[in-house]
Amino acid sequence: MFFYFSIGRRSSCFSRGESEDGDDEGSSDSNNQQDGFDQATRQALSEIDECQKELDVLNDKEANEIRQVVTKHNKLWKSYYDMRATLIEKIPNFWTKAFLKNPHFPMFLSQGETDCLQFMKKLEVEESENENENGLRIKLIFDENPFFENRELIKEFHLGANCELIKE
Repeated sequence: MFFYFSIGRRSSCFSRGESEDGDDEGSSDSNNQQDGFDQATRQALSEIDECQKELDVLNDKEANEIRQVVTKHNKLWKSYYDMRATLIEKIPNFWTKAFLKNPHFPMFLSQGETDCLQFMKKLEVEESENENENGLRIKLIFDENPFFENRELIKEFHLGANCELIKE
């Protein structure tokens, strides 16, 4: 029997006797008897699969072009982000207030972590510039403080093809 399934924007169509890579695991006579499809239907399903492969190539090309545009614009925006960061540093306890006013963050912060935020002076987010990688790095930069010696705390996130978080 033929199965058609979709993973994200990618799809595949293959028979029970055929692996996803197209390797035939059974004879065509037995497949025809098992799946009940005539040759015309098999041909149409094969053409659908070929069409999907071409769509997959276009989707990959699109993703690469989008990544290039985003990288270009991130470079153009960098000076504005830097200027904004300098202005934010002039506001006392900006990051403490920003995190505590966010409806999602306070529930994850202990009192000690909230106290620690008073020493945070900058937050930087860098997207991966490697076209084969999808991810970002968040850097929290602190003034000297009684909580820890490191002035920078860094967390990296690696994302899969469909922007799902890859746990490491």
